[in-house]
Amino acid sequence: MPEAFFIIRFKLSDFMYLSEHDKKLNVPV
Repeated sequence: MPEAFFIIRFKLSDFMYLSEHDKKLNVPV
């Protein structure tokens, strides 16, 4: 399923972005 792969990539990118730039938000995903 390419959709799952895309979602995983998007989630990882978003998580890394949040971790590096918005640590104060601490969004549980």
